[in-house]
Amino acid sequence: MTASRAFALSDADIRLLTRCAQGHTFRPADAEEDGFERLVDRLRGLRDRGLLRLDEGRFMKAKDGRHLMAGPCDLTDAGRHALDRDRRLGPRA
Repeated sequence: MTASRAFALSDADIRLLTRCAQGHTFRPADAEEDGFERLVDRLRGLRDRGLLRLDEGRFMKAKDGRHLMAGPCDLTDAGRHALDRDRRLGPRA
C-alpha cells in the first residue's frame, strides 16, 4: 500500500481528526445518524491506522455495554501530518 493510499481520508475522517487535534472527548450527542457505536468504531479505526491516540482506558461504558464517552484523544505525528496534508489540498469536494 502506498503512503497516499494508507492515509486516504474521508470527509468524516477529517472532521474527526480536526476535533481530536483539539483534544475532544466524544459523547453520544456528537454522533451522526449512524449512532455513537459507529462513531466509536471510526475512532478505533483511525487509532488503528496510527492517526490518533485513544487507548481503551479512555472509553467509558454503561453497565449494559453501550459506550458513553470516548476520549480525550489527540493526534499522533502521523495524524497531524495527514490532517495538514489534507488542508494543503484546499477545500474538499
